Amino acid sequence: MREVVKRLMDSGKLTKETLHIASAINEDEIAVYLSSEEYNLGGDDGTYLYELTTMLDMGIDLVSSDERVSAIIDVLKMYYKLSYKNMALLLNVSEEAIENIHVAPEKVEYKMRYDMVVKIMIIYYVLKYPNYVKIEMQREIHSILQQQTR
Repeated sequence: MREVVKRLMDSGKLTKETLHIASAINEDEIAVYLSSEEYNLGGDDGTYLYELTTMLDMGIDLVSSDERVSAIIDVLKMYYKLSYKNMALLLNVSEEAIENIHVAPEKVEYKMRYDMVVKIMIIYYVLKYPNYVKIEMQREIHSILQQQTR
């Protein structure tokens, strides 16, 4: 994992500051981690760093954009319990257009597909955002507790 983080930083795809903001891992701790083979990030920090860097390093190109949008629609349907009708009303399009972009995106005209994808991503972000806030608060509490035990 250390090599993946270094590769992302060396290629200019990621900075320590971005990694710190995304993970809430202290920039100094990131620097120590990168410079010492002996130092490892444990617990949630290590897991999060692994998942984040794996996705940024190779996960983006593993699936097509159409497959990614289809997967996000699956999440909206299964996790958030939105139906095609709910999504169609939110996007101001037909249910058929939602179903097509989900299972047969080639049937949707490119401009409409683009507009729908942007709106689908916004819906996903808005629904997921409260979890980001909750996770950030948990990380801050974890960081404070770690500092107190040192």
